[in-house]
Amino acid sequence: KSTGIVTNTRITHGTPSALYARSPSRYWEDNAKIPPHSHASCKDIARQLVENEPGRNINVLMGGGRRHMIPTSVYDREERNQRGRRTDGRNLLDEWVHDKKTRDLNAEYVWNKAQFDKVDPRHTDYLLGIFGYSHLDFEVDRNKGPSGDPSLAEMTVKAIQILRKNPHGFFLMVEGEEAGRQGSGRIDHAHHHNNGRRALEEIGALDESVQSALNLTSTKDTLIVLTADHSHVFTFGGDNTPRGHPVTAGRMDHAHHYNMAARALDEVGRLDECVKTALKLLDLSNTLLVVTADHSHTLTFGGASVPRGHPVLGLDTEISDLDGKPYTTLLYGNGPGYAHTTPTGRHDLTGFNTEDINFVQQAAVPRKYETHGGEDVPVYAIGPGSHLFTGTVEQTYIAHAIAHAACIADDNSHCEKPPSDDACAAAPGPVPAPTSRRPLGQVTPTVEDHKQQSRDHRAWSAGTRAWTWTTYHALTLLMLPLMVLLR
Repeated sequence: KSTGIVTNTRITHGTPSALYARSPSRYWEDNAKIPPHSHASCKDIARQLVENEPGRNINVLMGGGRRHMIPTSVYDREERNQRGRRTDGRNLLDEWVHDKKTRDLNAEYVWNKAQFDKVDPRHTDYLLGIFGYSHLDFEVDRNKGPSGDPSLAEMTVKAIQILRKNPHGFFLMVEGEEAGRQGSGRIDHAHHHNNGRRALEEIGALDESVQSALNLTSTKDTLIVLTADHSHVFTFGGDNTPRGHPVTAGRMDHAHHYNMAARALDEVGRLDECVKTALKLLDLSNTLLVVTADHSHTLTFGGASVPRGHPVLGLDTEISDLDGKPYTTLLYGNGPGYAHTTPTGRHDLTGFNTEDINFVQQAAVPRKYETHGGEDVPVYAIGPGSHLFTGTVEQTYIAHAIAHAACIADDNSHCEKPPSDDACAAAPGPVPAPTSRRPLGQVTPTVEDHKQQSRDHRAWSAGTRAWTWTTYHALTLLMLPLMVLLR
């Protein structure tokens, strides 16, 4: 299959690099970050991308991070006052281009939107687009002109147009909101700075990318998986209980209202025991068991009851019933937006433009950067094999499910069945001719090997059937004169 990576972070950052590199530290993006005693045994992540398998054979690579690919002697093309960070004197961008020319491959390297727009997917098999010195700009700050950067959606479209030319299919990873604490997709970065507006704008950009992918692919033969590796302590407040005290609520709800987290979590445990007991007593073949709630709390992810159409970035419709000051609908559990106390208490947001791009939401606990949340994150899937993504699973399960759906797992018996209504039953098609893109140590099967392995000794091939049918008719025609003579 053809392969591609699209991200709005550095191409050597946490999530994208996991697809092609092995490293004791995610921060070893260039050789200057590697301790001297490890230079002899460890390659930096950028070098692995350009030199090693599978990096050097990835068809589409788009993101940021030129600083880790050019030497300290070279100034960046966009940020003219910034130099590269490589201390080995190597320019990996030039080396990538040289490698593709040496192998006579149709390849392009671009670093701005004007060049990106000129790339013809029909005549391009390898594309390297490094559009930023470090991470790409937030969507609201992005320069949309010729000297700027393409959007996440535009990069997704171009990647699919290049990759889908391969009749054997493709794998594409698009990152818009994941990775570790010190950096990730730009949604993650905005959250770490308690900048709700930018975070929501980045979600919109990711949504456009998903829609673009859906427009260019068919759910009959393409599996799209959308997930995250963590959440944030971003809350959605404003549950003002205008109807009075929640006397009908359960004890879990009561504990939340009094900010007694330990009691609330204990009640969650009691509810979990009830569900398990019910599962033991019921026959799920004829019983529907539903577990839900009528609202949430701001312990980790709050909920709002403000009127429909109310600005999500605006103030709640009511002021605090304790300090008499307004507060935003969106709040953080911790981070740089900590509501510093003043002689009159919490900062008064009256007169503040809370929809300003640089407004920082208030947070309950002071931290230099906001932390990740701890609750489970959802997984959405559509296309062949999407039925595998249901319920609660461990994060490592996702990779195995994708491999199973793509017929590249250890057990591919489900792929050898005749076509049927089962989305996973269709054969994956012939194996492509040998290339250097294969797991290390694995001998790449040829098309002929695949035919021999998949051929049923009891079944006649199409050629054998045609030959037999032709021979039958020829013998029949030859026997007609003989029959006439015998008569």
